[in-house]
Amino acid sequence: MKKLFTLCLSLALATNLIAQRFRSYHAYGAQFNVNISALQTTHSGNYGHVYVGQNMNSSSVRSDIYFHYDYGMLKWLGVGTGLGISFRGGEMDDPVNPQYNGKRNLTYLNIPLRVQFKPWHFLWIEPGVELLYKMGYKDEGEFPSSGIVLGAPFDPDQINSIGVNGMLALRFNIFRGLSLNAGYSIGLTDVAEVEAPSPPYPYIATSYKNWAMFIGLRYMFNQAEKS
Repeated sequence: MKKLFTLCLSLALATNLIAQRFRSYHAYGAQFNVNISALQTTHSGNYGHVYVGQNMNSSSVRSDIYFHYDYGMLKWLGVGTGLGISFRGGEMDDPVNPQYNGKRNLTYLNIPLRVQFKPWHFLWIEPGVELLYKMGYKDEGEFPSSGIVLGAPFDPDQINSIGVNGMLALRFNIFRGLSLNAGYSIGLTDVAEVEAPSPPYPYIATSYKNWAMFIGLRYMFNQAEKS
């Protein structure tokens, strides 16, 4: 019992000394990502080969740019947030009608919320969420005429104003303030849902979720350490 008490006391003293050597910090900066994004398409209640909307699973290259804020609480733990613009969307995936190449581009105000863990000297793991507020959209290419099966992906007024994505990222610190970031973001809520008129059809619906993989650079001022 005495040995256990001595061990616990030693660990507490060591933790306290480490905490005294580290000063919490507030860091500010910017991040630019190149992302590959798509609209993850899910059909439900299909009636044979009849479905509503279009497959928008094909991905395209887009980007994110935002200002970022970090609060380092401990040497291995912090939180981060930011404010910026994200360009997401999807492209038609229809091998039966390859002449249609419609692309729907969505623009969001993006507020990322992250928890930051440091398991190794130069590596941080950053799970979190993205709060996405719709700012606009733009269509490119050619879509089929509206209707069942040969329908546009969804009407603009069906795009939800607010969405939430789950996110997991890795941050590799290059030197003080500059880091390489890579990860993915996947929709927890629908971008939109399209339903077929009933009658004459039974329940048929198609939902769309944002999906993206990204890589980018972040530069932060006032970071406490090189690593």
